[in-house]
Amino acid sequence: MKAKLPDNDSNLALLEDFVDVEIVVTDLDGTLIDGTDSIKDNIRKKIKYLQNSYHVSFSVATGRTYIGALPVMKDLNLKDGIPVALYNGGVIMGYGTDKVFSKQVIQPYIVDELFEYLINSESSLYVYTFEISEMPFVTEEKNYTQEKVYGMGYKGKKYDSNGMPIIWVNSSRQIPERIVAILIEERQIDLPLKEAVMSYLDKNDMVEATNSGNGYIEIKGKGFNKGSIFQIFKGLKKYEEKKTLAIGDNNNDIDLFEKADISVAVVNSSKAAIDAADYICKYEKGTGFLQMLRVMASAKRFC
Repeated sequence: MKAKLPDNDSNLALLEDFVDVEIVVTDLDGTLIDGTDSIKDNIRKKIKYLQNSYHVSFSVATGRTYIGALPVMKDLNLKDGIPVALYNGGVIMGYGTDKVFSKQVIQPYIVDELFEYLINSESSLYVYTFEISEMPFVTEEKNYTQEKVYGMGYKGKKYDSNGMPIIWVNSSRQIPERIVAILIEERQIDLPLKEAVMSYLDKNDMVEATNSGNGYIEIKGKGFNKGSIFQIFKGLKKYEEKKTLAIGDNNNDIDLFEKADISVAVVNSSKAAIDAADYICKYEKGTGFLQMLRVMASAKRFC
C-alpha cells in the first residue's frame, strides 16, 4: 500500500525520512500553483522559513517555458544559478543566468511531418524555440532567454498558455531559431488521428512524447527529461551530496520521481504518478504541496 505523507498526528519516527532533505524540486501545474490566496501565502512563508532556517534549496521542473514559469519561480524565491528544468527537461538552465546545462533540439523536418497529419483537422501545432541572449533583459528579474512560439494549422489563438504571442507560419522553413518543444492540441483530433500521430512519435528515435494532463500532446527531443535535473545537481559541487525530494502530479513527473531520493505525489495525481511515488499527500494541488512543506519543517524541528 502506498505510504501516506505524515501529518501532525503521526509518530515522529515517520518524519525521519525528511530530516536531511536539502533540495526540493517541484512540478508547477496541478502541483503547486493551484490553490487559494491563503494557501499560496502560507507556501511562500514556509518556503522562506525552510530556506532561511535550514538552507533548503528549491527548484522547478515544468513543461512550461521560462517566461511562463518565471512568476512562480520568483514567488518561490529561487536563488540565481540554481538548475531549473523547462519544456519537460528539454532545457535545463541556471535560473536568472545565461548558463544552459542542457538543451535538446528537435529537427525541423519533424515539425513538417507532424503538420502533415494535422493539415486537414481543426487542431493546431505549436513550436517553441529557445535561445540565450548575451545581455539580460526584461524588468525586475534578470532574464537572458529568447523564447518564441510559432503556430501551424487552425488559427484559433493569439497567445499560448504562457501568455506568449503566437507567430503563425506554414512551414518550419519560416522558423529560424532552434526548436526545443512541440505541442499538439489533443482535444481537436479524433482517436484514429491521435493514434497515427502517436505511432509516428513512437517510431521516431529523435523525439519523445510526454503527458501532463493539460490537453496537449507534448513533444521534446529525446535525451534529458525532468529527472535529469538531479544529474545536473549531482554534477555541481555545491549540491552533489545533498538529499533530494521531488513532488508532482502526472505522468511526465515519473522520471523526476525515479531520480529523486524521496518522491511525493499530491492526491490529485494520475494513477501512474501515484504508483511511482514514495508518498502520497492527503490533499490536492497547492494544499498538498503545503502539507509536504509542513512535514519537512516538523521533521527538521523535532527529529
